[in-house]
Amino acid sequence: MKKYWWERLNVSPSEKENVHDFMEENNFLWEVVTLPCYTLINNEYVQINKHKVCARSDDLKPMFVVKKQYKLLNNEECFQIMNKFKEQYSESKFISCGDILNQKKSYITLLLKTIKICNDEFLVYVTVTNGFDGRNAVNCTLSLIKKNDHSVFQLFDDMPKRIWTICRLDTTIDFDSLCIDIDKYIE
Repeated sequence: MKKYWWERLNVSPSEKENVHDFMEENNFLWEVVTLPCYTLINNEYVQINKHKVCARSDDLKPMFVVKKQYKLLNNEECFQIMNKFKEQYSESKFISCGDILNQKKSYITLLLKTIKICNDEFLVYVTVTNGFDGRNAVNCTLSLIKKNDHSVFQLFDDMPKRIWTICRLDTTIDFDSLCIDIDKYIE
């Protein structure tokens, strides 16, 4: 595991063309499954009918408890927006994926393009994070990182925002307006 965040960017970009193949290449196709929720009363386990425990399908590690009617947003469904980024930005490449916050969130990072600003080369990355439990939104973050020294580059205060909250029910709903904001930011 890479110790510093910029070391995770010093990887060979994946040649995979869609997010499913990239996730498969990185053993990242696990899902969040629901399990019955129990409590211990008088040395006997009693099922709690109004709640369920959510766990990863690969190791069954419990992650959080939700109400029974809660709809989970698994990685494959959430990260479909990355395929749209690949279509929109033809030179984009998948860079990394993984878990953060003790496996409570997952992310995928895509290198959108390389741009030049005042004779310096900058790499434009977009990262989408999935928070499964409903308290954590699906977020999209744009980062400009200087190619030579990996410093994060913030342009000017009056520039458009660079972090967006995406609809959990359909991550691709506002994709066109998201791309307009991204294009404004990197022009």
